[in-house]
Amino acid sequence: MNLQLIILSALVLWTSKHSGGSKVAGDALSCQGFITDSETRDLINTARARTESCPCIEQIIAIDDTFEKKNNCYKQWFFSDDAKQVCCYSENGQLLVDGPGAGYFLLKTREDYIEQAHDTCCANGSDALRESCESFYQMNSPDNCSSYVPPVVSISSGDPVIQTIDGGKYDFNGHGEYVFLTDGKNFEIQARTEYVVMGNVDSTYFSAFALLDKTSDEQIELHYDREADDIRYFRNGIYNSKCKASSLLGHGRPYPCELPLRPNCFVLAGGGKIIIQNCGFKSYIKQLVFGTDNFLSVQIIKDSRANITNITGLAGHREDGFYIMRNNTNVSENASALSFFQFGESWSLQNESESVFMYNETGENFTIYNTYHTRPEFLEDKLGNLTALFESFPPDNITLFNKTCRNYWNKEHNKQCLLTIARTGDYSLGLDVMLKANATHYKWEILHNKAPIVSPNFPDIITVNIHSTWTINLTDYVTDDNTPPENLVFESTTNLSRNEYTINNGIFTWNVGTGLRDLYTGIKFTVYDTLNASCVFSFSINYCGCSEVSFCSFNGTTDYPSDTVVKASCICPAYTSGLYCEDIIDLCPNFNCYNDICNVIVYKSNPSWPCGPCPKGREHWMPGYNQICTDIDECSVDYAGADKCEQNCTNNDGSFKCSCFNGYELNRNGYSCDDIDECSRGIRVCGSTEICVNTLGNSSCLCAPGFQRLSDKTGTCVKIGSVEDAVQVKCSDSQWDVEVDMNILQAQYPAIKPVDIFLGKAKCLGKLEGSLLKFRYDLNSCKTADMTSSITHIYSNKLLYVMFDPVIPFLIRRHIWTFIVECDVIRGGTGTSHLHHGIETHHSTYVKHYNVTVQLYSDRGFHNPIIPEASNIHVGDDVYVKVSTNIPDWNTKMRLHTCFTKPNANAKNDKDIILISNGCEVDSSTHIISQSTHETSFVFTDFEYLTNDEGLDIICNATFCDARDYSPECSQSCSRGPAIIG
Repeated sequence: MNLQLIILSALVLWTSKHSGGSKVAGDALSCQGFITDSETRDLINTARARTESCPCIEQIIAIDDTFEKKNNCYKQWFFSDDAKQVCCYSENGQLLVDGPGAGYFLLKTREDYIEQAHDTCCANGSDALRESCESFYQMNSPDNCSSYVPPVVSISSGDPVIQTIDGGKYDFNGHGEYVFLTDGKNFEIQARTEYVVMGNVDSTYFSAFALLDKTSDEQIELHYDREADDIRYFRNGIYNSKCKASSLLGHGRPYPCELPLRPNCFVLAGGGKIIIQNCGFKSYIKQLVFGTDNFLSVQIIKDSRANITNITGLAGHREDGFYIMRNNTNVSENASALSFFQFGESWSLQNESESVFMYNETGENFTIYNTYHTRPEFLEDKLGNLTALFESFPPDNITLFNKTCRNYWNKEHNKQCLLTIARTGDYSLGLDVMLKANATHYKWEILHNKAPIVSPNFPDIITVNIHSTWTINLTDYVTDDNTPPENLVFESTTNLSRNEYTINNGIFTWNVGTGLRDLYTGIKFTVYDTLNASCVFSFSINYCGCSEVSFCSFNGTTDYPSDTVVKASCICPAYTSGLYCEDIIDLCPNFNCYNDICNVIVYKSNPSWPCGPCPKGREHWMPGYNQICTDIDECSVDYAGADKCEQNCTNNDGSFKCSCFNGYELNRNGYSCDDIDECSRGIRVCGSTEICVNTLGNSSCLCAPGFQRLSDKTGTCVKIGSVEDAVQVKCSDSQWDVEVDMNILQAQYPAIKPVDIFLGKAKCLGKLEGSLLKFRYDLNSCKTADMTSSITHIYSNKLLYVMFDPVIPFLIRRHIWTFIVECDVIRGGTGTSHLHHGIETHHSTYVKHYNVTVQLYSDRGFHNPIIPEASNIHVGDDVYVKVSTNIPDWNTKMRLHTCFTKPNANAKNDKDIILISNGCEVDSSTHIISQSTHETSFVFTDFEYLTNDEGLDIICNATFCDARDYSPECSQSCSRGPAIIG
């Protein structure tokens, strides 16, 4: 008879563990019964919103003493709001968020019921119960740490440094009993301080705390046994030795040391700590942790969601950065040590009725601690000068203190360590403070640390081939908030032989071998940050273990595939055998190959396999087992080989030959044609005024730069002349015979016209005959100058190319060039002529009327006067004019009225060119520069009269007025004026 697996439902009577118990009506519940329990499901969903989230990494929850550890799971010791969390972690410390080992929620009224349902649904790992376990977690899903927030911790300890519930921090060395924390309604915590060294009022420490839960009238006292470095625990005045900080109930960890007498004030003790939860402060504080390290300390672990504005006392909240004294006076966070001492003293107990300590039960009295309050010396101002702070210590000790009292995380001085040594004179106490500070900060780093994060770009799957190398730099894919990539530590986990892989400084190298042929092992990576938080990641592997990559096929994989490794099946060719195609079969005896060339290995990738490829120029085909190599017609139009002839082609049996057109030659590759450079090889010979220009398949001779080809039959290249080349000068004993080649000039001056060129004067224009402009004038005309010697008449003149004013036709605005031409006639003999080329200069002159002086300069600074006899001014240059008077009377002012030019002093008025009129600029090139009482300066551009090339006369008139006359006629501005004076 076959046995059947029968899952029997167990009879479960679930009760509340600590509240007297309430029975669930009904029959025994199986796993299926729990899964369909809608009432429990609704309660779990309601509790989920108010239950603390699990940390993402085990490292954090491991230092939270309010959780007990069982195997890989952590369960809160006590319920909070009737619910608590079970958080479970992988072997690498990551929170499990799915699978049978994940965590879940517990309800206070149904704790055993839910625990047993989990064990029934998920404890057996068989496939038969897999669906049941999945259903359990669908109803009671594990926390995924998405809402986890690190606890907010305030620590007060040592030679007391008090940290407020909202993070403020200050020193306080008062002696007595004080209100430490209270909300005025539900709870009050009081602290007692005593002298660290008897007779030394500068340093105190916490010696006791008293807690009153006003909602239940429960009273708890914690007394520090300094000699034993232990904390004694009293509830309602009764000492409980099981609840002291040194309790061994939890084997070195805090453990529940008493059953709560009522639902308030749960207590854990052990491992040097006493932890109090719930009580009247539960709306603000998750837990109070009292610890020992040669000092009594208290940690306030605040509920980050709580409103703490009504929490007052030594560790009460601040308002806008101000500490609140008992009388509601504010103390700035930057206040002096004296002000903070006064703030602390304001919270001292005023009379015994305020105290929550039970003196009779502990053998003490109110008077001992509260009659006399002493005032310490404030040493904070000396922290910047260690020599002054430790004035009674030798230098070697100060050096030791300086080295010891430094925070490991920022290398800065720890002020509390320094002050403790200075106040007590005891180095060991300062060292205790320093060790406590470093331990506290390290715990803070752990609580706020996050595991390294792996980039989504890390490959999900890789494909590797045997005899290949695969490498990845893991640091490229992992980031951490606090650890730089070079400080991350990487480990790999795999069953592969160490001979196949290495991992160094985050670089993983896999020399892929035959290992995966016989194994199904993946490769996992674990990365650790400097705080030892870790993250595990991996990829899936497609493994090609065949002897050749081309034999691998992932379409039909081998048997027993795993989730992490997929092995390719080997499709072996005809010449191989074996599971991985590793054995070679010689098939050559079965084939008749061309020229008997055959090799199953060498030619395995060739279409002619197993025969060798056909010789170049022949085409392979194989009917049956016979290889035939036929001629390829490379000259065919349809031939598409890379070696096809570019120009001429001749086909032969098994080969072909390429040739080229005239002007080309065959390239070394044997099929393309290159142009022949007839110029560089000297095949094309050109004239001395020509250059050789190569073209594809040909070449030609062109005129060299600066030359042009004649249109006559010779086709000679002649030089494109300069102005000297364009002008020919001849003469007889009575006539000029000057010719100008306009073609040559127009090559250099495209805009030149015959009317722009004249001989001596504008009326002596040339006559154009073809391309030649001819000047034939009597030697005594056109302003020709002559000079006679004993045997020669020398005639000279000028050939001018000028630019006229576009508005005033008789003004020459610019000389382009000027030639001096000369004709020498020898008496009684024949005349000869020659040409002189130069740029003519001309000058300006000035006139002086009455007491007005006109001075001309060639520079804007008026430093270089223009001398008429040695003028260096050219047409088109700027002329700077200064008009002034030398009258000594400064009550009379000069106003420049008019300036104009004449070709000469005797010229008619119709030749006047007005530069300035009525103080206004008239000529477009004239600009007034400055004006003062006795002087005006302006600038104009030099020009030339067509009728006179010897210079200009500049005439200026001025008006003189009383210096106080500001009428328009006497203002130095553009206007009409009175009659001209002078």
